[in-house]
Amino acid sequence: MNWDALGAIAEAVGAAAVVISMLVLAYQIRDSNRVAKAEAIRARGERMVDVWWRVAENERLSSIVSHAFFREEPLETLPEEERDVFHAVARSLMLMWESEYLENRHGALDDDVWERRVNSIASMTLKPAYGTVWAEVRPILTGEFVRQVDGARERLGASTTPALAERSDSGGADSPDRTSP
Repeated sequence: MNWDALGAIAEAVGAAAVVISMLVLAYQIRDSNRVAKAEAIRARGERMVDVWWRVAENERLSSIVSHAFFREEPLETLPEEERDVFHAVARSLMLMWESEYLENRHGALDDDVWERRVNSIASMTLKPAYGTVWAEVRPILTGEFVRQVDGARERLGASTTPALAERSDSGGADSPDRTSP
């Protein structure tokens, strides 16, 4: 056997090794993405359980959130101190929801899970107290997130409230004409 033949064999073996390495790397990346997606779903579940567990553990907070959610009364019917507490809770929820939208947008949350979630979010923002906070928070949120929630609100039969109508031209934080809140 001559050196040219050995060189050709070595090149073929090297090329095969590169192809095998690329296949292994592709598998590892796919597996890593699957694990990351599962982790995002688990973390989302933990966040939601944590939020609602904290509400349930705190009698005052539970009463405020229940008043706003189940009685379907405007936020203004709460005493000012309770209104401030509810506003902080609802605003935090809405920022967490936007985080879930971003997880979906970056592939860490399945589309079918997000579709159910956005309908749940829209349903919650149809409640008068949550709707008031939604109208106030919309301008600081990602425009596409706002459009998805508003679209789901429309599908669920929401009438545009005056507060939302005033802000409808500001599709959210990534809108070019956004002004500071």
